[in-house]
Amino acid sequence: MIADGAGRAAGAVVAAAQEAGWLLMVPVVAVFLLANRAALIDGTVDVFARRRDRAGVKRTVEAIDAMLAQYTRAQLALAGLSALFYGGSMALLGFPYPIGLGILGGALEFVPVVGWIVASALILTSGWYAHAHWIWMAALIVAWRLVQNFVNSPRIMGDRLQMEPITVILALMVGSQIGGLLGVLLSVPVVAVLHILWRERAARQSAPVALASSASAPMSNS
Repeated sequence: MIADGAGRAAGAVVAAAQEAGWLLMVPVVAVFLLANRAALIDGTVDVFARRRDRAGVKRTVEAIDAMLAQYTRAQLALAGLSALFYGGSMALLGFPYPIGLGILGGALEFVPVVGWIVASALILTSGWYAHAHWIWMAALIVAWRLVQNFVNSPRIMGDRLQMEPITVILALMVGSQIGGLLGVLLSVPVVAVLHILWRERAARQSAPVALASSASAPMSNS
C-alpha cells in the first residue's frame, strides 16, 4: 500500500513538473513582448481595424493592455504576500534561511497549483532537517492556502481587474477543469478580456442610439 501510494505520488509530481516546466516560459515570453509593447499594440490594431473603426479598436486593445498590466501587478502582490508569510512564519518557528526560502516561495506563486506545493516541500524539508517546528509550519501553510485562494486572490484580482471576487473564483475553477495548469493561469485574464470586449461592444451599440436621440431633440423643441 505504501509503495503504491509513493509511486502514485511520484507519478503525479513528475506529470506536474512536466506541465510546470513550460509554464515557466511564460515570463520569458512576456519580457520579449513588453520590449516591443508599442509596436505590438499598433500591429494588433492594424490587424483588427481593417473592417472596423480604428479608434474603437485601438481603445479596446489599449484597455486589454492595461488589464494585463493590472493582472501582473495583482500577481506580484500575491507573490509578495506569500513571501512575507513564509519568511515571517519560518523566522518565528526557527527555520533555517527564512528570507531566502520566503522569497523563493513567493516567486513560485507565479506557477499555479504546483508552485506552492514545491515551496511547501522545500520549506518543510528544511524544517525537518533543522529539527524546527515543521508540523506547525505545515498547518500554517494549509491555512495560508485557504486564505490566499479564497480571500486574497479573489479580492486582489477583482479589485485590479474590476471583477467580482466570486467571478474570479468561478473562473479559476472552470479554468482548472478545462485546461489544467494552463487553464488556471489563463482563466482570469481570458474572462477579463471577454468582459472588456462585451463592454466595448455595448458602448458601440449604444452610441448610434444616443446620437439619434440627441438629433431628434432639437426637432421636437422646434
